[in-house]
Amino acid sequence: DNLNGAQLHVTTLTRPLQSPR
Repeated sequence: DNLNGAQLHVTTLTRPLQSPR
């Protein structure tokens, strides 16, 4: 489940970028 962890990390970094406050 290494791919899952990596994708989660990328999503967390892209989340704040896609949703600017």
